[in-house]
Amino acid sequence: GGAGRFLWGRGGGLARGAPGPPPPRAPTNPSSPHRAHERNDLVMSQPILSIGIIFKNDIRCIERCLSSLAPLRKALPCQLVMADTGSADGSRAVAEQYADVLFDFPWVNDFAAARNAVLDRCTGDWCLTVDTDEWLDPSIEELLSFFKSGEREKFDVGSLIVRNYYDKQLRDYGDFFAVRLAQRRGGQLRYTGAIHEVFSFPYEARPQHIVLSRTILHHDGYAEMTPGYMRDKHRRNMALLRNELKRAPQDLRILGYCMDSAETPEEKLDYARQAYTILRGAQGEPQVDRILAYQKCMRVFYNNKKFDRVRECYNTWKAYSPESALLRLDGETLAAAAAYYQDDYQATMEHLENRRQALEEMESRADLRRSDRLYAQYDTTDRRWRSDLQAVAFHALCVLQRYGEADELLREAKPGELRTKDRGFVVMELLKHPEQLPSGAVFLRRCWEFYQDEAAWKEAGEDFDRLQVFGDFISMLLNYLDRTGPEGWALLAGMGDTAPGRSARIVQSNDAETIAGEWAQVTDWRQMFPQAYLHTLELRLPLPESFYQQNAEQLAALAAELGKRVLLPRAALDWLSHIDPPA
Repeated sequence: GGAGRFLWGRGGGLARGAPGPPPPRAPTNPSSPHRAHERNDLVMSQPILSIGIIFKNDIRCIERCLSSLAPLRKALPCQLVMADTGSADGSRAVAEQYADVLFDFPWVNDFAAARNAVLDRCTGDWCLTVDTDEWLDPSIEELLSFFKSGEREKFDVGSLIVRNYYDKQLRDYGDFFAVRLAQRRGGQLRYTGAIHEVFSFPYEARPQHIVLSRTILHHDGYAEMTPGYMRDKHRRNMALLRNELKRAPQDLRILGYCMDSAETPEEKLDYARQAYTILRGAQGEPQVDRILAYQKCMRVFYNNKKFDRVRECYNTWKAYSPESALLRLDGETLAAAAAYYQDDYQATMEHLENRRQALEEMESRADLRRSDRLYAQYDTTDRRWRSDLQAVAFHALCVLQRYGEADELLREAKPGELRTKDRGFVVMELLKHPEQLPSGAVFLRRCWEFYQDEAAWKEAGEDFDRLQVFGDFISMLLNYLDRTGPEGWALLAGMGDTAPGRSARIVQSNDAETIAGEWAQVTDWRQMFPQAYLHTLELRLPLPESFYQQNAEQLAALAAELGKRVLLPRAALDWLSHIDPPA
């Protein structure tokens, strides 16, 4: 951006706007070592586990998926059964290198039909379902222990973690438990549902369920979407879901999927209203499909800014199932956000406190005691929500004049964990209450250091231009000084050895030795605030030798910017008449 890029901001205004393991490397030579017929140590006449996969045109990810299964197949008698529903991009050739059974299945607009065709060809005692945009985590000890011990005889089905990534860098993700394992029971196991298919268990009314909480399938399908992908996927899904809904118009599970895949906000809202009408008449013991429908209804109402309905839905849900894990986290989050937008700051903080307790349960895995946790993903634990809620909590605490709690939040806050708009919002709010927030200067210093650190900026996954946001931050500080006058420098003086901190200490001092000491530590003259130059000139003090060792372009840019300050030309003329600048 040129020599003057950081010369005191860009004219006001704010820019608008936990990593997973890397995917396993695909084999560089996908030939004979992985061919099914040469894996004589892996395939048995009666495998313990059949791994079932359906695929179509998945060349981007199919080899990563299949190679990630190799450690499991090496350690356990396994069978890999794959159905190609119409690939034309080379995916089938890759599958041929890995599959024990590979067959064509013409697509009939029915996912359960395709899954059942795979099940029909499985011979293992158990079946594991995997998608090609997933890959198995290398830590498979828990999975192996389950299958190699007698534990597998005690259960009918099993859940493991699916980790959904939201960005290509695999930093931001959400975990949920998915039922992917089941006993075949001699072929009785089936899938049902043309879309969002699920296992059905005709052999048990209430199958015994084990949760493998350390076994992870990583999934990046949402992070790798091409333009128009979700539109096309939703259009395909809705064609199937509308037919399902005609057969079962009161089915809350189908209505929930309609809320997920509806093609317009208006259509989503219509399905949410239909589902909520059914929910208000819910009776009896809490059921998972109803709990999931509450979660989705609240989300749709919130996204459509129906904040009264969000809070009403929360209260109805709480009366129906107060111990729901999804209510205790997502329900409290959405209720807090709705209350905040309605300026009900006390309720906002009450909901956020409930959410904090739910997060502690999640981190300790105590939430697994609550059955609905095993069937859905939390919607409000990603970076966007974490960042937004920090900003919401800080503002609400300031409005409520609970400055001690607000200051504690500032003391713990990490600028890199806040999104640009939320970080800027927090800065502007703390600049309104500097005397009540003693940690404000520490947070401002962290922000300054964060903006200076290009590596940290990239690690945070910011979408904005770092230098522009840095300039906007400087503008906020300058506007604060213009508004507060001499009193404002006390806050900036606490920013340590940053340019604002040094500038503040120069402005606050009339001691030549102190001022000279601060100037002697400057390494980037462009970032020093103009008031520091003006104060030095008014005292007729010299600038250090290093100031003049900048190149001509930098000096010219600095002089041009200094000249825009009304008082500087007069002070500079007086200064030049008393100081002999170095040649």
